[in-house]
Amino acid sequence: MRYCFHQQWDFYLSALAIFETTISNNQGIDNNFQESCCLSTCFGKIFSNISNTINDPCFFGSLLNSWRYLGGSERIKISWAKFSSTIPISSKDSDSTAGITIAEKQYNEIKDWRKGKNLPSEKRLRTFLKGHEWSTPESIEMMVFKARLAKGFDKLSSAAINAAAIDGFSKQDALLILKEIWRLYGRYLDHFSNPLVNSQTKEYAKAV
Repeated sequence: MRYCFHQQWDFYLSALAIFETTISNNQGIDNNFQESCCLSTCFGKIFSNISNTINDPCFFGSLLNSWRYLGGSERIKISWAKFSSTIPISSKDSDSTAGITIAEKQYNEIKDWRKGKNLPSEKRLRTFLKGHEWSTPESIEMMVFKARLAKGFDKLSSAAINAAAIDGFSKQDALLILKEIWRLYGRYLDHFSNPLVNSQTKEYAKAV
């Protein structure tokens, strides 16, 4: 199982590292912490966090958490309540009979998102992101694409765990190996950040 997991995830992590380092190089980040964390190589932090959590992994939830830096200052994140305040909720959707306000409904909804439940459509996600003062059309599209990747990694990890169960391995055993692999993502970023590798990758891209 370990060999199969490593073979599969080597491809995924390599592709992601090439994508993130390319975006980072093209953006000209200039050491901006918020942008570098949320728009370019944010998955480095995400893989690190997920590898060390005792909870079930959720890439989409971890991605949301990284975005909270965009509304804060320096290295301080805004609260989940403030972050969720732009989730589109119509007044008729608020359960007034149960005393649930729109703000509470927004907060409850983002709690579901963080757990990988009742995830928003890309249209709804765009509306949510657009409501934040720091958003731009370019950043929104990049963030929506990152969300697509995060959802994909959640599906891949779930599929890996289910495949391991069919072979008689426990969820805990599968997660142990997956987290071992996810911790290596920083090495992939370092490798593909190497100027020589970057040059070879660009030449390959031109040839294709």
